[in-house]
Amino acid sequence: MTTIASWHGDALTIHDSTQWPPNVRTSLAKIFQVAESGIRILVPFVGGGFGAGLRVWSHTILTVLAAREVNRPVKLILTRPQMFTSVGHRPDSVQQIKMAATRDGQLVAIEHRSISSVAMDDDDWEPSPSVPPSPTAVPTC
Repeated sequence: MTTIASWHGDALTIHDSTQWPPNVRTSLAKIFQVAESGIRILVPFVGGGFGAGLRVWSHTILTVLAAREVNRPVKLILTRPQMFTSVGHRPDSVQQIKMAATRDGQLVAIEHRSISSVAMDDDDWEPSPSVPPSPTAVPTC
C-alpha cells in the first residue's frame, strides 16, 4: 500500500488506495483544518479492498503531516506485513447457505446464516448477513 501526499499552499493532493475518497477528504480537512474543496484525492483502481480502505489510517495522516513539514511531496510505502498490523482486516466469517428448488429447478427458498468474530470494544462487524439477497425469483425475498 502506497500513499503520496503533496501540499501547494493550503491545497493538498493525495494519492491513496482508499475505497471511500469523500471520507478521506472530510477526515483530512478536519485534522489539518483546511477546506474540503482544497483537498484532491486521486485513487488508482482498487481491486479487493475488503473494507480496509473505508477509513483514514494513521499512515495516511502521517504522510500528509510529513509532506506539510518538509514542504515537498512525501511517499510512504507499507510492506505486506505492515499492512496486516496497521490497516485492519476483514474479520473471519463462516457462511452457510441453503437453497430449495422445485423439481423443475425453480428456486423457492434461501436460508443464509453467518457467524463472525468481532472485537469486544469495536463496532465494526461483518455485514454480509445483513446484505439483502441479490434479485432472485424467490417469492419470500
